[in-house]
Amino acid sequence: PDFTLPADNGETVSLSAYRGQQVVLYFYPKDDTSGCTKEAIAFTELAADGRREAVHTAEPGRWGDTVIVRKDVPTSYHLSVVVDDALQGVTHVTRGRDLFAATDMHRLLQILLDLPEPLYHHHGLIADAEGRKLSKSHEDRSLRSLRDHGATPADIRRMVGLRALGER
Repeated sequence: PDFTLPADNGETVSLSAYRGQQVVLYFYPKDDTSGCTKEAIAFTELAADGRREAVHTAEPGRWGDTVIVRKDVPTSYHLSVVVDDALQGVTHVTRGRDLFAATDMHRLLQILLDLPEPLYHHHGLIADAEGRKLSKSHEDRSLRSLRDHGATPADIRRMVGLRALGER
């Protein structure tokens, strides 16, 4: 999508003017005002049952400089999911709790690119006995492996902090 922003020299720059060229964009979310992102950007978090749980203040500045395009990769995760969700008409985004803070940057990109704001739910993560999230990078068991070793759906729901079906 095309967008227009002021450059450091005060001129207005349109992304479409650079079509076919490599471009580096720097976003400074807190530039020129104190806490402008805290005042202007928020997102709605839904509870597991779909009710509004909270409206969170997004603070993209805490990420520092976020690379959204690199020479060796066509696009970053942040830019990809924001544009992809908008193009597909996604209205509800469900991701792991480990990606909660990334939502700050996603909301900033949605605003800068004039994309719609979805609702969010960040679910619990399956963790080991010490509370560390299970991951492929640590060669932890997959859901299939957990099931093959006797874990029931109710066990797995409990591992992510959900009640088993029928529990209150």
